Amino acid sequence: MTVPYILYIEEANDLPGSDAILGELRELYETHGDDLAVQEALASGLHDSHWYAAQAGDQPRSDALLGELRGLYKTHSDNPTVRKALARGLVSASYSAGEAGDLPRRDALLDELRDLIAAHPDDPNLAEIGKAESPETGSPPADESQADKPDEDN
Repeated sequence: MTVPYILYIEEANDLPGSDAILGELRELYETHGDDLAVQEALASGLHDSHWYAAQAGDQPRSDALLGELRGLYKTHSDNPTVRKALARGLVSASYSAGEAGDLPRRDALLDELRDLIAAHPDDPNLAEIGKAESPETGSPPADESQADKPDEDN
């Protein structure tokens, strides 16, 4: 699967290469959307690209990718990998919003994350992500630079 390659392309600031891989994953999803591996590859690719866009300060791209993750979740809410990718995307978007001082956006994203976790109480991945969020403040952990960085072993 080509998803781990997105990590190296994004780290090399090769946006056209990243977009090409995402395009291939989207095309594969259009023809094989019922295949769990395809759903998971697309979810991972969208999350990884979303994270790198957020790190680069490209909020429009980051928001668009998060929107795609939301759409994928709406179609495949039964897939735990898709749920995890959306949750991680919401966490990283909330960090970015907090860093930018957009507290209403941060709070809305954290509320969306809490709703996602509440909708799937038996999902251990979501429970773990929920533990990382501070329930008292909704604040991210101290080291925000690594918040929900893509897994290099996707």
